[in-house]
Amino acid sequence: MYDKMSTTYTILLAEDDDDDSFLFKEALHEIDATHKVEVAGNGEVLFSKLSSMPLPDIIFLDLNMPKKDGMTALKEIRTRQELNAVPIVIFSTSSDQQHITSAYKNGANLYICKPDTFLKLKRAIGYCITRKVSLGRPEGIDNFYILNY
Repeated sequence: MYDKMSTTYTILLAEDDDDDSFLFKEALHEIDATHKVEVAGNGEVLFSKLSSMPLPDIIFLDLNMPKKDGMTALKEIRTRQELNAVPIVIFSTSSDQQHITSAYKNGANLYICKPDTFLKLKRAIGYCITRKVSLGRPEGIDNFYILNY
């Protein structure tokens, strides 16, 4: 489905659900096995990893996490100069308009509702990876929220 990419990306996945993390890693491996994924099981671990590893190429951020939720983490990331250029994809089960609007206003690059099938998950991740370079801030909230793949 996706051509092998010439660049290897490091992805930081902030996700507290082990099953979702496993499926994400499997989908990414099927897209391109050379990409690396680091998993942070909560918002505090996310910041620990951000300070101890090279900057990731992209962050996938769940909203509902213990210790520090995704929206709080997003706000904090966007206050740090050294992290401003890292694209952030909100990857959540929530389709609540208030969450979407808040994520947009707080500097996320894209908001994706977690897909309900493995194929849709691969498509969603593949879309983000192939567009990594162009994941700048979208023009308007209509280009920000993606429900289905």
